[in-house]
Amino acid sequence: MEHLLRLGNSVVSINTLGGKFNWRQGDQVILHREEKNGRQTHACWPVFGVPAGIMPGAIKKMERHGFLRTSELTIISADSTSLSLGLCNTEASRNETLFDQYPFYFIARLDWKLLDENTLRIAVSHQNLSDEPAPADLAWHNYFRLPAQGLLVPDLQGKQYHAGGEPPMRLHRFTGDRLSGQLVECDWSFKFDRPNAPFRVGFLDDGTSLTIDPAHSRPSVDRYQFWMDPTQGRFACFEPLSLGYLLGSGDVARQEVLLSLKKAA
Repeated sequence: MEHLLRLGNSVVSINTLGGKFNWRQGDQVILHREEKNGRQTHACWPVFGVPAGIMPGAIKKMERHGFLRTSELTIISADSTSLSLGLCNTEASRNETLFDQYPFYFIARLDWKLLDENTLRIAVSHQNLSDEPAPADLAWHNYFRLPAQGLLVPDLQGKQYHAGGEPPMRLHRFTGDRLSGQLVECDWSFKFDRPNAPFRVGFLDDGTSLTIDPAHSRPSVDRYQFWMDPTQGRFACFEPLSLGYLLGSGDVARQEVLLSLKKAA
């Protein structure tokens, strides 16, 4: 089922299957792509990446990035500019397939809100309904189309990205805004001294800037990954990550990110 949020020139299309979304603001598009195997790339929960093994107490291993993105989500609330979707597993109404992979009770939510024509708030949250602590990761995969002239990341020492660049780009790890070693080609992981501080991406074609601000995330975003599609060079992706923590019984964790697209003055 698809829902549209609309405010002025901004339109957000959201599918309840895993909460896949596309946001168009003017000529710029931020989206979550569908992978070749049909899985949706969007919010990653309760794991990020490929699990090294099964969860403690589980009897089945989760697929890449967890099961939130492959589940049909229930509508919690909706209006013209906001939508909340949920997935839950409780002791009273237990989904054995999910429990076999993640032996904890929970309420997981995805929320979208168009705050104005230029600003979209996205959030993924998790409430632990189990009596014991539950491990969880929170992360977003946010793609945007790569313009012909490339991108500039001014907050990270002015690094520029160009589609189909030769030789293959070698991106670097940043810690405290400083280079601290080379990563694999086309993959970039970095930290800030202030993890919840915003950073910017500039579109060189028209001067549009994208600001990514996770100021209200709890726990804090502990690092970002920023990379380009290594095969096609048509998309860039940023991933705010809140990884590897234990959520106490009844506690709620929320990763909230403001995405702001603005034209240059």
